[in-house]
Amino acid sequence: MSAEFVDTNVLVYAYDPTTTEKHECARELVGRLWESGEGTLSVQVLQEFFWTVTRKVPRPLATATAIEILQELSAWDVYGPVAEDVIRAAELAARRRIAFWDAMIVHAAISAGSTILWSEDLAAGSRFDSVEIRNPFARASPPRRP
Repeated sequence: MSAEFVDTNVLVYAYDPTTTEKHECARELVGRLWESGEGTLSVQVLQEFFWTVTRKVPRPLATATAIEILQELSAWDVYGPVAEDVIRAAELAARRRIAFWDAMIVHAAISAGSTILWSEDLAAGSRFDSVEIRNPFARASPPRRP
């Protein structure tokens, strides 16, 4: 079984019905990961998800609802970074010329042993060590693996 890391934006779309096409695609992917047990994320993703769905989406979720979702998502494999991870992510950001927060996500995916990182923020098809970036909303990267 291979772990598939989910970036914040994908989770937000899964719980934000105002983005119809992306919402359906993200829900399908998240549902598949629930069923397979392959879903992985990080503490950073949980934090960003809560902030975004309660404040930034067109129809924010009630705090209690967002907390329930966090509790459910906490059943996934959740990578908890330590100080050394921040240093490694900073090095990755400088080496690969990506934003620091994206580097934290990539480093967490690598550290969690993921082979796929689902995100629309990074270039689909690019690789970081053993992790391949896939965009679930791009036609070339469908949410179901062959």
